[in-house]
Amino acid sequence: MSSMFINLRGLCVAAAAICVTTNLLAQVTATPSAPAAQSAPASAILARGPSGLVITSADVSADMARLPEATRRAIQSNPESLQQIASNLMVRRVLALETSQSALAQSPAVVATLGLARDRVLSDARLAQMDAQNAPSDAAVENYARQVYATSPEKFERPAQTRARHILITKTGPESLQKANALLAQLKGSLRDPPAILGR
Repeated sequence: MSSMFINLRGLCVAAAAICVTTNLLAQVTATPSAPAAQSAPASAILARGPSGLVITSADVSADMARLPEATRRAIQSNPESLQQIASNLMVRRVLALETSQSALAQSPAVVATLGLARDRVLSDARLAQMDAQNAPSDAAVENYARQVYATSPEKFERPAQTRARHILITKTGPESLQKANALLAQLKGSLRDPPAILGR
């Protein structure tokens, strides 16, 4: 009986969430510039919601920044995908506004989580800025590579290599067999002990 109550309760919560999302989406209106978001300026409005809330192309770009480059390009070339992301962001923005105006926003857990999220975003931005400021130029990288090579070119030497499928020993008899076995042992030994350049 109690598990049936829990399942029924879960279904009710899910249904309520769907109703809230549907109502929020009904309040969201797409702007005509949404399909042109790829080439639109950073401030182009993609969706308008209640209470004057808007989602801009900058919001969508920030949301997609965590995605791989190929995925971002695919989404940017698909107006329906861009509009779906804008709608999803609007739902979150409306819910965030409602929460910020309620007592839930003052909950210690929510306050702590907001602080951590802010710290994460700001520290990630600073780290990205530091990476960009300290990235060496192509010329500096090439110069460094040339200096490393000039100081110890022997590290970059490769011994001569030969490919062979068959080694023909022309004579037959015990001496030829001994010569073949010695050659085979030498080859097996070189496979067990690769040249030093391969071990680096």
